[in-house]
Amino acid sequence: MRTRGFTLIELLLVVVIMTLVTALAAPGFRGTFRAMALEETARSFERTLLFARERSILEGRRHRIFLDSEDGVYSVSVQSGEGYLPLRDRVGRRRYLPGGISMDSLETEVTFYPHGGGTLLSVEFTNEDGERRHVTVAALTGRVSQENPDEG
Repeated sequence: MRTRGFTLIELLLVVVIMTLVTALAAPGFRGTFRAMALEETARSFERTLLFARERSILEGRRHRIFLDSEDGVYSVSVQSGEGYLPLRDRVGRRRYLPGGISMDSLETEVTFYPHGGGTLLSVEFTNEDGERRHVTVAALTGRVSQENPDEG
């Protein structure tokens, strides 16, 4: 009497088919992951800007974000006397861009003032696929915004 089930050949055939389908679909996922990394990088930078602005208002001291586009690094500092001291907390520490993402800006810093305003900033993040995200700070008002220039 024979029990019901699959033969070894049938199981191997299913495994081979699943492997082929996965191998064909994987390159498409890489682009999705790069787009997600770009979006998260822009959001993280936007959150850092908002943090610096809010903290400036609450503490009554200027906060400045320094940008190094060449090395892909940015950090938050707080006014101390005539200069600025780097923040050492979780949000203020030096942040490095993930691999495959570049940052381009004409400005090397943005300052937020206790009244909520800020200096002009426009940063463009780009991934290896050429997708872009813009993060801006409006002069005077300090309003922070993000946009995807590749949409509509």
